[in-house]
Amino acid sequence: MFSLRTCSVEGCHHYICADENTCYHHSNDKETILAQAQGQLGGKEDLFDLSVSEAHFCGLTLAPKRMAGNNLAWCTFTDVDFSSISMANCFFDFCLFERCRFNAVDVRHTVFAGSRFLSCDLSNSRFIHSNFSGIAAFTSNFSECDFYYSTFNTALLTDSPFEDCNLKKTDFRHSLRKNISFRYSNLEEAHR
Repeated sequence: MFSLRTCSVEGCHHYICADENTCYHHSNDKETILAQAQGQLGGKEDLFDLSVSEAHFCGLTLAPKRMAGNNLAWCTFTDVDFSSISMANCFFDFCLFERCRFNAVDVRHTVFAGSRFLSCDLSNSRFIHSNFSGIAAFTSNFSECDFYYSTFNTALLTDSPFEDCNLKKTDFRHSLRKNISFRYSNLEEAHR
């Protein structure tokens, strides 16, 4: 798990980057930290304990790997391909995902709360017991997924199909859904 020490700058509550006393935002060497994080994300090695928040990642393709205990909150991901990775206990809260792919991923106990998904493809994947509370998704594809025990409460979902999905115990309470198709999904087993 990434370090739970907070940034040494007074009033900042973000977690520190590895081997730093500050968070990414307050670091004096953002370029090096970003380059290292991009190398780790794009590399073939499994990725554990990475903590970089408020960074922008663009045009990356992640090799199939395991990711666990990573903190990438408040980051922006543009044209990033997460396909075929296995992820557990990661934090992507309040991120922006634009034109990203999460095809054939196996995600468990991961937080996407408060994030924005714009024209993303999350199809043919497994998101078990994951938190999508308060997300906003526009023209994104959530079809052919297993969302067992995941939560989308207070989410804004627009033009984003959930077709042929396992929605058993999935929580959609207090969400706003516009032009959403649940065709062939077991919506009757979800909380709505």
